[in-house]
Amino acid sequence: MVPDTLHNRTTAWLVGRLRIGLAIFSVVTIVSGLAYYTWDVARIQADKYHDIAAIAQTKVTLIDRWRKEREFDARRFGADAILLNGLDAPRPDAGPAALEARLRGRATLEREVGGYADVYVLGSAGELLVSARAAPGPFAPALLDAIRVARETHRPVLAEPYLAANGEGRIDAVYCAGATSEASPGCVVLSSDAGEFLFPSVQAWPTPSPSAEAFLVRRVGADALFLTDLRFQKGPPLSIRRSMSETRLPAVQALNGVTGEYVGPDYRGRAVLADLRAVPGTSWCLLTKIDADEVFAEVRYRASAITLGVFGLIALGAVVSAYFYRTQQSAERARATAVIVRSERLLQDAQRVASLGHYELDVRTGTWTSSQALEGVFGIDATYPHDVSGWGSLLHPDDRDDTTTYLQNYVVGGGHTFDKEYRIVRVRDGEVRWVHGLGNLKRDDMGRVTHMFGTIQDVTVRKTLEEDLRQRNHEMARFVYTVSHDLKSPIVTIQTFLGFLEEDRKRNDETRVQKDIEFIRNAAERMTALLADLLELSRVGRVSNPPEDIRLQDLVKAAMEMVAGRIARRGATVIVTEEPISLHGDRPRLMELFENLLDNAVKFMGDQPDPRIEIGVERADGQPVIFVRDNGLGIDPRHASRLFGLFEKLHPDTEGTGIGLALVKRIVEVHGGRIWVHSDGPGLGATFRFTIPRGARQTDTEAR
Repeated sequence: MVPDTLHNRTTAWLVGRLRIGLAIFSVVTIVSGLAYYTWDVARIQADKYHDIAAIAQTKVTLIDRWRKEREFDARRFGADAILLNGLDAPRPDAGPAALEARLRGRATLEREVGGYADVYVLGSAGELLVSARAAPGPFAPALLDAIRVARETHRPVLAEPYLAANGEGRIDAVYCAGATSEASPGCVVLSSDAGEFLFPSVQAWPTPSPSAEAFLVRRVGADALFLTDLRFQKGPPLSIRRSMSETRLPAVQALNGVTGEYVGPDYRGRAVLADLRAVPGTSWCLLTKIDADEVFAEVRYRASAITLGVFGLIALGAVVSAYFYRTQQSAERARATAVIVRSERLLQDAQRVASLGHYELDVRTGTWTSSQALEGVFGIDATYPHDVSGWGSLLHPDDRDDTTTYLQNYVVGGGHTFDKEYRIVRVRDGEVRWVHGLGNLKRDDMGRVTHMFGTIQDVTVRKTLEEDLRQRNHEMARFVYTVSHDLKSPIVTIQTFLGFLEEDRKRNDETRVQKDIEFIRNAAERMTALLADLLELSRVGRVSNPPEDIRLQDLVKAAMEMVAGRIARRGATVIVTEEPISLHGDRPRLMELFENLLDNAVKFMGDQPDPRIEIGVERADGQPVIFVRDNGLGIDPRHASRLFGLFEKLHPDTEGTGIGLALVKRIVEVHGGRIWVHSDGPGLGATFRFTIPRGARQTDTEAR
């Protein structure tokens, strides 16, 4: 009887403990699921806004460049010598009809070259002299206001958008040329069809989205005028308005000076996540938005998954409880121990593969414990001091103050979650690594912070890829902008002098015909040289040859043979070190590197009576640094940063396209190195230094 009673008591005790444990497990699982869901919502919203803001910044930059190009074209066209002569001082040999034909031909050429909808030339009294197309009819108030401002300020002015008689949305650039009399100056108007490039570029979205939208607005009296078409509200261009009294609208918010992130209803009454920002140099504001339903579609899916996971875990807990009840305490405890040991081993393996480790910081004592995977990330072992000071010693010197202040003031002092990326110097090998730390605070019954538990992951590979992508995007944007700018000039020259050639041919003016042809030939040759250099630059890093070991002296000798003519004409002396150094890399590219440096040194030798070029090797932190030193014109240190830019020429009167040193820099970077220049000033020569990591080393002779 007693054994049965004891058994019943033991069974009741076990059942009670299992029920309490299952209840606690269920509550903790539900709370954890809700906490994760809340955190995930905030993270997704932050990530999506970051994407929207990046798109908005790209569009604002595009609009600003478009505006500056219109104003530049207006100033250039308005300052044209032929146009000024036509407006204020007609030539004696040209009557009104000839003058009008000449102005119309020039306006037509400008319209075709610039892709404008129309080009007008106005007289000093504001009368229309010529139009590249049909007579435009009465000018819109927006254009008249721009003409007035342009005359008062003597600067190019971009008119506000308006609807032309043919229903097109127009944006005009106005510039008033200087007059020789006291009358008002004449003006030129370059009229752009906003619906041809600008508005479609603003409305375009880089990825498929059912609700994403971007549009421009400006304030007109007591209304907000939508300049571009709306995706979800149809209407004629520049006709949709909303009252400024509707202060909850993001368009009204932006026009009232609010910028940055916005969450609220849009013109449809739908909740949206938006970015608001002003467009520099205009009265416009750009709104970039996406429906909140689309933003949080992933959240709803995750909520379902979390809910299923929570109930699944609770169900699993119930099953485990039943299993405990049936199999008795001792056997289940042994089995659970085995499961825990295996799970911990798998967790350690998973953390090691992901370069992810966990820690727990005792805020009261300043000590912390960590997993083996985390110690592998830090490159430490059990003997390393596991306290706040020891953690601070792991931080990179440049990140130490900021990160420790963040932990002490923002996290522990402010009660916030630890979420920060920072650099460490790994103890084992001294390598600098990027890590991402996460941590949640634990409090006692009095609400005081006692512990922080979290994870730290090595994210060096991701940070490296992000930086490489950022550099490539920056390089591509600058490359495209520079190429489009430098190629535009010879094209305009060719088209302009083709027009002159046609006129001079009709007059049988052979002398001027030959001059026109010479201008066209020079522009074509300039464009050919630019395209050839650009093709050569694009091949670096794309068309590669198998790497090989090449003696420095052999590379320099081959490069000197390519520029021997220039060296001989200048009478320059080239001194090459005899130190046995070899380079490992693409032989043609490395030879091209030295060829450009030698050619550059001879080209900018100036009037130096004893021109001299020295090629040698220095040591910096145990690494060979190759230098090319000359005693030529030297460089003003203020302009040294421009030297390796695409098409940059500190001496515009010299030959070449300004791409040689940009090519040199690209070759060095493709080989994993860096290049820099030093000069004590003009007339004191210059020294170019570069490294080829894992490529420049002693030959066997020197090593012995």
